[in-house]
Amino acid sequence: MNYRKPVILAVSIICLAGLFSSILMNKLQPPPDTRIFLNNMVSSYTFQDDVYLLNLPALKNRLTAWVSHLYDINQQPICLSAQFITLVEDPALAVSVCSPGTTLSELATHAHDSGAIDMRLGERKLGTIEWLTGRSLDFYLLGVLLLCFTLSGTLIVALGYWLFSTNAPPQTEQPGLSIDTLRPLYRIMSSNRRTMAFHDNWVYGERAHPYINFINLDGSRLRLRASLSDIAALFPGTRYINRRAIINTAAGVHQIQGQKVILKIKTGDLEYDIDPQYQELFTSPLQLI
Repeated sequence: MNYRKPVILAVSIICLAGLFSSILMNKLQPPPDTRIFLNNMVSSYTFQDDVYLLNLPALKNRLTAWVSHLYDINQQPICLSAQFITLVEDPALAVSVCSPGTTLSELATHAHDSGAIDMRLGERKLGTIEWLTGRSLDFYLLGVLLLCFTLSGTLIVALGYWLFSTNAPPQTEQPGLSIDTLRPLYRIMSSNRRTMAFHDNWVYGERAHPYINFINLDGSRLRLRASLSDIAALFPGTRYINRRAIINTAAGVHQIQGQKVILKIKTGDLEYDIDPQYQELFTSPLQLI
């Protein structure tokens, strides 16, 4: 199967998403705090002189330059409305400016931030500036970027799943434990819930109702609450040497000499008699070592 085209497509999408994110992140800057900027502006001497002298053309130019500057930084729509206090009310002494492509009525319906700040000269209030701001264009670009990353990640996962599923080796069923094995195992586990340090390197087990005392290859001993029949069902190499004792022929450490079995463990040899009625279990040469 030719995987070259899908892999090239996936790598191209990741590269484009990374390039797009790099360009956008370099462009993104934290938006300036509107209140702090206006505080700095209205506290300047030149601005206060223009307000005191009611130099409306100069004030309008200042406000227009500020909203254009903000829009150039992060494409954030904004409108300012300044009301100047005079001794005689004059509706003409009000200035409203908006960033390019923005109208006050449009922004008022979906403003992201708003506020007002007083213009003062000492203790005297000269007027008020109100502002409305919308979400910057970068906010929507971030949404597009997130969507691109999500789609590209989904594509990579789907592509990987497709590649591995189409080329996966055929599954072979593993033989499970039979019911005849699970039942005795369950009984043993139920009777030894505190400790279940049981393994297949035991060589000898002797019944001491209701327990079985085991001897392991390393010479250690273990006592479990179980029956000989359950152990025999769980370990196919189990052989009875009498009604109350069993050995584990699968461990490969036993030798038969006449009617005796010799078990070789780490701490030395163990020798046990084989009951005559169980002698035939050890007549097969495959069981002699």
